Amino acid sequence: MKFKKFLILFLLLFCQSKKNPTFKIFFIDVGHGDAILIKIPNNKKYFNILIDGGERRYSKNILIPFLENEKVDTFHYIFVTHNHSDHLGGILEVLDNFSVSNLITSQKEDTKRLYLEFLKKLHQLDLKPKKIKIGESILLGPKTKIKILNCYKEGDDENNSSLVLKLVYDTFHFLFTGDIEGKKRKESSNVCRYTEKFLCERFNKELKSKVLKVPHHGSETSLTDTFLKLVSPEIAIVTAGRRRFGKVILPDTTVILRLLKNNVKIFRTDKDDYFYKNAPGDDHILIEIKDNKFICQYYHSNLIF
Repeated sequence: MKFKKFLILFLLLFCQSKKNPTFKIFFIDVGHGDAILIKIPNNKKYFNILIDGGERRYSKNILIPFLENEKVDTFHYIFVTHNHSDHLGGILEVLDNFSVSNLITSQKEDTKRLYLEFLKKLHQLDLKPKKIKIGESILLGPKTKIKILNCYKEGDDENNSSLVLKLVYDTFHFLFTGDIEGKKRKESSNVCRYTEKFLCERFNKELKSKVLKVPHHGSETSLTDTFLKLVSPEIAIVTAGRRRFGKVILPDTTVILRLLKNNVKIFRTDKDDYFYKNAPGDDHILIEIKDNKFICQYYHSNLIF
């Protein structure tokens, strides 16, 4: 009798969970790179979005299995923030393995082999990137939208042409920043240049967000004081993988200290990493909103990499 009651309770809970999918964002640990899966509840199913795909070499063993494990079969939107390999690379494998309804890029063209291969793949699939403009919003449901805050502007280098996306779900705001920059190396964080300056002047208080995807993997050329003050995040996500640039391993210590000084809680995809080569695959981050409760935690999927 007790077993029957337990079984009925289990089935009720299982059915309830199937009826009420929750809003989720996964920051997939692809080492030094970005791969962000967003699952937006849409009746009893999900509206799937991917922002970037990390390096191509981590696709078959990390990115694709992770997406399959999350029962993704179609992406309603894929955003490629810019053309560097640690953002664009894995997208080519995604295009081979999943159906894609809409694709949005920074609209900056390139002559490098990876980008040309990307264009060839799009031609084969008859998939054309949607034309966008800064300030445009994409409605994804009655309480969800993504606003384009930045894309390629004449004169931008690759990093500063990055898509910047403001996601609003109900009362929760998220800012995804690609690899934008705000100052030169060794300059004071009081300086504010480039795309961070553009965003501060154009959108000002609209930048405020609960969660900030830290620009450019925590490089010292990003996250200026002015930009950080306007975003005023409670949580910062750093997508890094122990990659060395000169004498510095990202994220730069000055960036981490700046976040801590502003009482921002930090989650990192290099949390338990010591070496660049074995960094990917073990420090995924999950944000979940359930019954209007916000949860951010490290996520250990049942995949072994």
